[in-house]
Amino acid sequence: MMLEKLALFPLSLVPFPGERLNLHIFEPRYKQLVKDCDETGMHFGIPVFVENEGMTYGTEMKLEKIQHIHSDGKIDISTRGMRVFQLKDYSKVMDDKLYPGGVVEYRSINYETDLVLLKSVTDLLKQLYKLMNLDYKHSDDLNTLNAFKLSVKAGLSLQQELRLLQLTYETDRLSFLKNHLLNFLPAVMQMEELRKKVKMNGHFKNIISPDV
Repeated sequence: MMLEKLALFPLSLVPFPGERLNLHIFEPRYKQLVKDCDETGMHFGIPVFVENEGMTYGTEMKLEKIQHIHSDGKIDISTRGMRVFQLKDYSKVMDDKLYPGGVVEYRSINYETDLVLLKSVTDLLKQLYKLMNLDYKHSDDLNTLNAFKLSVKAGLSLQQELRLLQLTYETDRLSFLKNHLLNFLPAVMQMEELRKKVKMNGHFKNIISPDV
């Protein structure tokens, strides 16, 4: 695959392709980055920074809109994730700019899905939302869903989100989510039981004694 130069904005978060991300920009170097994106239409990348591990993968981002420029010069922007890249080289400054840059290799992403597997993941997510008393806001139309969309509120750690970002095939991403939820749900159930016990502490209990 071809290597390309890309302006970079390292962050300790994982934006997925297709995901919309709002950012509050306050550092001079990234205000310059926003200005360049707005004036030239160029994209920038968010390489995922993991403590003690550095940066290996990230997502190319498109500036969709400057939402607000504050009186102190800070900027609120809306962005959208585009392509996944692997970071090959990183520089704290890009050419004569204030912001970082690097050399990236874009990764192919396969979205061919397995509807049975996709439905099992959505069913598990609905169980999770119900346990946590949250509204399930995803569409029930499986044709509009993919692993990246479903992962946003699946309780993944930063490392797990980064691992998901690196998977090429949709079926692998869905299997990853399914395995995570199968392991995560019992822990949530235990926490819910603990919460109920703590809530009942001090209440009069109507308990039937075992016939022993």
